[in-house]
Amino acid sequence: MRRARVGRSGRWLLAAGLACACETDDGEDQDEDLLAGVEITLLEAMELAAQMEPDGVTVDAELTDEYGDGPVFDIDRTVGEETREVLIDARTGEWLRTRIDPDDQIDSLEQADALASSEQMLTLADAVELGAQPDAVHDGVPVAVEVDPEEWVLLVVFVVEDTIRVVTLDLDDGSVLEVAEDPSEFG
Repeated sequence: MRRARVGRSGRWLLAAGLACACETDDGEDQDEDLLAGVEITLLEAMELAAQMEPDGVTVDAELTDEYGDGPVFDIDRTVGEETREVLIDARTGEWLRTRIDPDDQIDSLEQADALASSEQMLTLADAVELGAQPDAVHDGVPVAVEVDPEEWVLLVVFVVEDTIRVVTLDLDDGSVLEVAEDPSEFG
């Protein structure tokens, strides 16, 4: 069993990435608009991506508007030796496209290996469900989840009212190691 080491760098990078995804080119926040347009959940988007790439393993999933067409779920699935980015429209649940992203290849393979090596063989869907249990995020909306193989944790980002909260889970057993509030507000 590997011992979980809770580090702040991965957690804050994930939360910061979410916050950055919610700004327009001119720097204005659009996070309220981003969430207001969402009609499917992160879990539903991950399930749709799994249907599109059934032989893969989801290693990263996030709600973003970085593609300019409104809110989309960007789901990275490792299939064999390559990582495929599946985009799902967050308003309709429609598949938008699948592509191989060369920038994600090495990290995603490490993430998939970590999931396969964990004691309970947790999935990111398991992480979202386990991450929603603490009272601090119970009523929150999950907007991102990823594996951090270096810290041996799963990170789940929730928006709770106008705050970003990051739940850190042990990769081996899914126990909650920490619930932290991002220093920047969401809203």
